[in-house]
Amino acid sequence: MVDKDAHYLMCKGGVYYFTRHVPNDLQKHYVKNRIVMCLKTRSKNAALKASHSLASKLDDFWLKMRISNIDVPASDLLIKGQPVEAFTSCAPKLSGALEKYCQLKGIGRGDQFFKGNGHIASDGSQSSPFT
Repeated sequence: MVDKDAHYLMCKGGVYYFTRHVPNDLQKHYVKNRIVMCLKTRSKNAALKASHSLASKLDDFWLKMRISNIDVPASDLLIKGQPVEAFTSCAPKLSGALEKYCQLKGIGRGDQFFKGNGHIASDGSQSSPFT
């Protein structure tokens, strides 16, 4: 049976520790096969929150490690010498979206509008934090 609410907690001397086994396929990247970190708390509730956060971050990191090790199916069919930009997202970046928003919605607005978006320099001149 699988524990759907794994806590990865250990209490030693009244202090809680995060402990988690490193998956077999990723052990070659670690010095030890178990991760143990002191959570520096005696509160079970605080330890539970911290352990859920650490477990989530480890799961995300391990997923990225696994994906980076996967061979791309049909990679021999990819065009050789293709620039990396061809494989990256073409979605707008958040900084570019904010700059565009200020350009479009900032017409006729006072300084307060741009101060809230970080577009007024300390000398009062309008500047962009994206440059």
